[in-house]
Amino acid sequence: MTDQPDLLAQFSNALAARAEAAKNAVVAIRLARGRHITGTVWRSDIVVASEQSLPRKDEFELIAPGGSVQTAKLAGRDPSTNVAVLRLASPMASPSIAAGEALTGGVALAIGADGTRGSGS
Repeated sequence: MTDQPDLLAQFSNALAARAEAAKNAVVAIRLARGRHITGTVWRSDIVVASEQSLPRKDEFELIAPGGSVQTAKLAGRDPSTNVAVLRLASPMASPSIAAGEALTGGVALAIGADGTRGSGS
């Protein structure tokens, strides 16, 4: 019989490791009055975000992982898919996140930007 506390610890450690790996893939996109939304680093020079949450303007400030500030210009938005694409003024380290197959009923982690250091969970 497998010891449940060991399985729970293994599961918890695996989730913590995935969250740690993913935190470099999120940025905070600054909005007005101290608000922000989360963007996902897709490539070293591209961030994707929620189109409906992004204000109608052409340039944005992003807080990258670690707290550095980047500027980005709107590259495109598609309301039908709720995706906006921002192009960074200067490339950043591209995160390496291995994506597995999504399964119905599988566990999902939501990682977001906290607006201060660029990532949180």
